[in-house]
Order: sequence, then C-alpha cells, then structure tokens
Amino acid sequence: MVKQCRLVFLICFVFGGCTEEIAPNPEELGLKYYPLQVGDYWIYQVIETHYQNQFANQASDSINYFVRERVDTIFKDLTNKDTYKIIRSRRNKTSEIWGTDSVFVVNKSGSDVRVTQNNVRVVKFIFPVVEGKKWNAHIYTTQSGVNNSSDQKFYGFADKNAAFSINNITYPNTVKVIQTLNDNAIERQDAFEVYAYGLGRIYKQVIAFNYCSDPDRQNGCEVGKQFIITGVKRVEKLLEHGSVK
Repeated sequence: MVKQCRLVFLICFVFGGCTEEIAPNPEELGLKYYPLQVGDYWIYQVIETHYQNQFANQASDSINYFVRERVDTIFKDLTNKDTYKIIRSRRNKTSEIWGTDSVFVVNKSGSDVRVTQNNVRVVKFIFPVVEGKKWNAHIYTTQSGVNNSSDQKFYGFADKNAAFSINNITYPNTVKVIQTLNDNAIERQDAFEVYAYGLGRIYKQVIAFNYCSDPDRQNGCEVGKQFIITGVKRVEKLLEHGSVK
C-alpha cells in the first residue's frame, strides 16, 4: 500500500497530473479597466470641431454637447453568453432631458470585450492588459478574414498604469487603447481611448484630417503645409460616473 502511494505521488510530481488548475486572477488580467454592471452610467462632455479649407488653428465651426452611456439590461445571446445592452443618449444642454441617440450591445469575457452596433462587431478591448500588445479589432467581420489583410484593423495598448488628468482630476492608473494612428503629408488619422482602472472609459479622441494633396483641384493650396481640405476632431471627456439600481 505504501509503495502504491509513493507511485501515485511520483506520477503527480513528474507529470503534474494531480495538480489543481488555478483560475486567472482578475486583478492581473485587468478586467476592471472595463467594468460593466446594470445601472452603471458615464456622462461625457463632447467638443466636435469641423474643418474645411483652413488650418487647424483657424477652426471656427465647433459644437458642444453631452452624451450618456448607460448599462440598461443584461440578457443571454444566442450562444447563451451574458450580453449587456447599452443606451447612448445625447443632449445639448444640462437643462435638457436626455434623448436616445443609439443602442449597442457588449459581450465581456475573460479574454476580450466585443461591442456590436449596426450589426458590426468590434473587439474593443482584450485581456490580459499588456503594454504594447495589439489585436485585430475587426476579426469577427467578414471583410477581415485571413485573405483580406488590408481590411484588418489593429488596436493596441499603450501607457499602461500611467496617470491621466481631465478637468483637474487625475486618474492614477489608466491605459490607452490606440485605434488609429496615421500622420503624413496628405492625411492625419488619430483615434484613441483612455480607460481608468475600476472606472472604464474616461477620454476619447478622434481626428480625421484630409490635407491638401492636389492644388489644381483644391483652391490652389500648398501641399505639405497641413492645410485641411475637410476634417473633424471630436473629444469626449468624462464628467460624471455613477450607478442607478
């Protein structure tokens, strides 16, 4: 009997077949960078600036408004996975009531966060959160298959654990998700989001500038001077976060 016990111990030690599987630590994965609970809401101040035949410092067509993203309900999708319904609302002034702007759904697992809107699914976030790690955000779209590499869109993490300040409030532990970064003589595409640990998204910036590239057709502009033919810049800053049960 003693020999049998020793044999079992030896097998467990050599092959590891008797060890208990250890579940991943949520803290190590970074799951709290993207919290989701029914009733949670985030209110953002949005500044949206449009450009046409001008330099960036000459912008005069700006609008300000507010958006709210609220976790409305949770339900099971066709694959029996938890799915969160998010209602995005908008108002131009704080004195106005919220009006529904759009609706999207979110699936969160221990490996990623998938956002589906207008029948398009995007992998907005992945776990674990690792500095410099990249992923194909459009992996679930038909245009982003193995044979369509030009349609793939890669997101990536940057500035993990860095502090980020908005409106005189400093969030000590954040991570940036770079979605688009392309800056050259004819265009600037710069889009990223910042997430605070335990809070979620606190900041978003989208810049899409088309610079002068054809003086003969674009009012005689000069190439290489970052003269914007058409463009938009949108910035969203967190104003308030809370939960209504």
